[in-house]
Amino acid sequence: EWPFDLEGALAVYEDHIGEPYGWLDLAQFIGVNANARGIVCSPFATLVLRGSGTPELFNGEPAEKIAPFQFLLSEGLTNVDALVGLTAPPRPSALTPSY
Repeated sequence: EWPFDLEGALAVYEDHIGEPYGWLDLAQFIGVNANARGIVCSPFATLVLRGSGTPELFNGEPAEKIAPFQFLLSEGLTNVDALVGLTAPPRPSALTPSY
């Protein structure tokens, strides 16, 4: 398991309370240099993880440049549930009918 500094993560979270969603910042993911006021999910998650003391996952790349797909490619996040001691409930099969 890796150390997780909850206070550090919460401090980052609290720094962003009230910050708007960064709609224009989404253009960063297609190569447009746009850094407007606001934040989107993947940079926010990156900042929270960094604030928690989690080992660096993205080679120090600026948080605002982290795209969602990079979380899937990060070797440090391949088995997060085991690293932090969590287990996810089983997903229902798409082929299993629900009544």
